[in-house]
Amino acid sequence: MTAVLIVCMAGVVLFGYAVMCRLDKFMENGGFAESARARSRVAVLVYGDMELVGAAGDCLDRLGVTWQQSPSAEIPDSASFLAVVALSRSDRENLALCRRAKQLWPDAMTLAWCNDADDAFLYADAGVKSAAAGAPDAAAVQAAVENWLNSEN
Repeated sequence: MTAVLIVCMAGVVLFGYAVMCRLDKFMENGGFAESARARSRVAVLVYGDMELVGAAGDCLDRLGVTWQQSPSAEIPDSASFLAVVALSRSDRENLALCRRAKQLWPDAMTLAWCNDADDAFLYADAGVKSAAAGAPDAAAVQAAVENWLNSEN
């Protein structure tokens, strides 16, 4: 009788341990809060020259992708994005924004306009997809964003 009681108690303890381990892993991964945050997450953060941001936004709207414009080359606090598009006329700002996005979300897709062809290797080293170098225009930005989204899916 005592042996049966000991075996039953050991089973209950092991079962409780297994349940708690699974619960700990679930909570470490964000638990219920992560699920709610993922559902409400804006897909793309777009930063840069107003005309170019508008062109990218039109393309994203046409494709049914939610997006948010950033007024500066910084990622808003407590934000979460699946992708970042940097379209400023400064390679330094574009790279800084995309690198920060990759730090926060390693799986985030990033696209930046490369203004100086000599800096193209910097984008590749940072894991950032760069669009053609040179002075961008709205049509080129729309084509680059659409190609980028189609190639990533």
